[in-house]
This record gives sequence, C-alpha cells and structure tokens, in this order.
Amino acid sequence: MGITAGEFVTYVIRPTLQQLNLYTESFEKLLLVTAAAETGIGLHIARADQSGMGVYMISPQQHRQVWDQFLAFDPELASKVRGCASQQEFLASPDQELAFNLSYSTAIAAAIYLQALGTPCSSASPLQLAKLWQLHFKQSASIGTEDFLRAFEQVAASSMSIESN
Repeated sequence: MGITAGEFVTYVIRPTLQQLNLYTESFEKLLLVTAAAETGIGLHIARADQSGMGVYMISPQQHRQVWDQFLAFDPELASKVRGCASQQEFLASPDQELAFNLSYSTAIAAAIYLQALGTPCSSASPLQLAKLWQLHFKQSASIGTEDFLRAFEQVAASSMSIESN
C-alpha cells in the first residue's frame, strides 16, 4: 500500500521543501518522481540487501555522507533538516528515520540533490530530471532511465492536478 502522488506532494514534499526554504516546482517534481521510481512512493521501504531505505531508498552511506560533507557546512540548513527528524528516535537510530519519517527522508533526499546541484533545480525537462536521479540516487541495476521517465508520466497527471490547488 503506497501513498498517492497527490497526497505525497501535498502533505510531505511541498511542506518539507517550504520548511527548508527550497521550494521550486521542478524540485518538487524531482523528489516526487525519485520516490515513484525508487519505491512506487512507498510500496516497499527497504531493500533486501540493506542498500537503501525509505521512499527514496537512501543508503546509510549516502545519509552519513550528506551530513558529513554537506550539511555540516551549512548550519542553518542542517538545523532545518534536523527539525524534520523525531526527537528521540533520530538520536537512537538515525538511519531508521529514513524508513518511517517521510518529511525527514524528503529533507535528506533534497539535501543530496542540493549538494550536487548547488541550488534547487528551477526548471528541467523530464530527461534532465532522469539524469539527475541516475547520477545521485539510482542504486538498483534493475531500474533505469526508462523506469524514471515512466514514473514521471504516471505521476505527472497527479501532480498537475495538485498544482492547481
């Protein structure tokens, strides 16, 4: 059972990006389609080989790397990202936060892209978004650019109807 694209945008991605002061329509779409391509927006939240978890399939290594090599050098953004995490559970098991906290995993996914891009993408074609995903998220050999583009087509109608709200 997954969450619908529209609900995921309305209740998770958009508010998280707004809280981080990173909202752009293209960045929102990039995160939505990343979640759709990686997990069908939550149809599964962990890989059997433990290489990734949560709706974005972020690996523990990616999680540590974005904190150590990016967020550590941007205290304001780091504080906002940490604000998305739960109080107690984050301290006990930060990687588990990726699996059950949609806002936190969205903030980390945004930070991974932001580290690579420097700024939130403001306009991009579906193919450009697919290339960004392939460079920074694609961990499974079983999914490719075509899967990302298919996911983009599937969620485009949902997100377009959300944008008018």
